[in-house]
Amino acid sequence: MRYNTVICEVEKVHQQVNGDLVLKGTVTAALGEDYEPGQAAQFVIPAQKSEYLDDARPGSYLLERVDGDSGVCAFPTVIRDGKSAFPAWVGPVQASWTDERKQFHVLTLDKAGLEGDALEQASQVLRKHAATLRVFRDLVEIDDEGLPQHAMDVSAARWQEAVAGLIEDLPDMTSVIVRDGERATIARLQWDGETETRKLVPPTLKDGTPVSFRNDTVEIIPVFQVNYLTNRMNPKKSTAVTTLSREVDKTEKQQAFEAKLFANRGTFATGVAICRNLPSGGRTLEQVAASFPSMGFKHLPGSHAVPDNAAKSTARSAADPAQVLRDLGIPEDRIAEVLAMTKAGNAAKSESRQEAARRPAEQADDTAARKAVATAERPAERPAAPAAAETRQAPETPAPTANPTSDVRTAPKVTFGRRR
Repeated sequence: MRYNTVICEVEKVHQQVNGDLVLKGTVTAALGEDYEPGQAAQFVIPAQKSEYLDDARPGSYLLERVDGDSGVCAFPTVIRDGKSAFPAWVGPVQASWTDERKQFHVLTLDKAGLEGDALEQASQVLRKHAATLRVFRDLVEIDDEGLPQHAMDVSAARWQEAVAGLIEDLPDMTSVIVRDGERATIARLQWDGETETRKLVPPTLKDGTPVSFRNDTVEIIPVFQVNYLTNRMNPKKSTAVTTLSREVDKTEKQQAFEAKLFANRGTFATGVAICRNLPSGGRTLEQVAASFPSMGFKHLPGSHAVPDNAAKSTARSAADPAQVLRDLGIPEDRIAEVLAMTKAGNAAKSESRQEAARRPAEQADDTAARKAVATAERPAERPAAPAAAETRQAPETPAPTANPTSDVRTAPKVTFGRRR
């Protein structure tokens, strides 16, 4: 069974005898294998799911989990007037707030956050700091082919000037992905109060050196940070508070599913975003339908995506333990700690193995010493050597040597998928 996410302009609505709703219209945007824009299609909303639609009538609909064979939709949503829905790469939920000490905090509900104390922090924020709470996501608008909109290829020597020109055309842009096929980075845009516009903050490495690119051209992809609606007069009625509360109240199964979609910060899931257009300009995020697994910004579709080279990656990972941890998704600030713990564990294992290897030799030396002392103290009791009897006996089988690591248990080798 294949599932699709569809935006449809519904022209006819019909209710069957069994209570199912039948929607007929034209697909305006689609994610999946079975539908494409401009296609005339028919969708079925089961009777038990029709409660999602208050008053089914012609209009724009967001249809999630659509079965490509039967057209049955599991989660329908009406796109009200004043709202727009568009396909996008969707980042994880992020929240920021200011505490009583005027300190600014940012929280990301991604896989690392779900495994830590992010949900507990979010619960405390909802109770104590809802007035200063801001909930947002990173979005990258994509076209019908799944490629980023407003992306451009520019000279690597003048990409910062190209970003400055892009800021004028897209004032809502908050950051940009810059990549050349070998290296990729996300450059942040900072608000300048004097000019009342955003300006580029040149990205740097950890040692402070500017990020450089090896190829002649780079690809620039705009990223939009969009907020959920916040009601400062009554925060409890904010869409931002509602969204964060929904994330906190999800079951572990739901959280595990979304952790696969939003693996970590800097990762995007393919989905659909519904935004409300504000009268003063700009937009706020209303709803997100993330339907397909995510990819890091380095490997998103485009003209300069960083290629996956398994051979180089394997060789580099084998030589660099830190790269192994990065491939596993360990945050950069915890790699040093994990390496130190691993080093300490390996040292302890090595010491235990050496001690286990010395133990049989020491026992043999002690036994030989005791026999020598006993023989020296009782020379008259030394028995005669029964040479003939010994020659008639069958030779003894040698005793098995003790395995120096027999007390160390090793984990079984884990394999994934079908063996080839």
